[in-house]
Amino acid sequence: MDRALGSDRKVLVDLPAQSARALSRWLESGAVLAFARDMGVKLYFWHVSDGGYDSINELSRALGFFGGSLQMIVVKNFGRAQDFSQLDEAPAAQALLSAGGRIVQLPALHAATMFKIDRSGASFWAAVTNQDAPYGLSPMERQRTRLWLNQAYAEIDRAL
Repeated sequence: MDRALGSDRKVLVDLPAQSARALSRWLESGAVLAFARDMGVKLYFWHVSDGGYDSINELSRALGFFGGSLQMIVVKNFGRAQDFSQLDEAPAAQALLSAGGRIVQLPALHAATMFKIDRSGASFWAAVTNQDAPYGLSPMERQRTRLWLNQAYAEIDRAL
């Protein structure tokens, strides 16, 4: 929260799966939601989903914790799954949309390119801009990653 107050930049906090309960306790312990509202800081809860059973259950839990207190956005991660019918049909997805939440899609990056980037631990930005990196993306792989990043950024912008 201090970083969000100290700059015009967006702050992203990446938490592991199944952390909604701990996040809820942290938010309550400092009355963070009221504080953010008073300070003019917009908070969003992003739930990245593979469309599977555990992901949908975690979304249900998060909706229970945060309900209408946070803007919620679900990301269908096509890099991890292709079939989101279970999520689409879930009561949690309907509850999310009824509460004004959004669902966006993160496209899949070419599998071999994703593997090279993941294996190196590099950011996508580094993979696109650093031609001499040890993971050695080819010019075409950098191009694919650049296009994928543009699509991902467009989806994020659409959600916000």
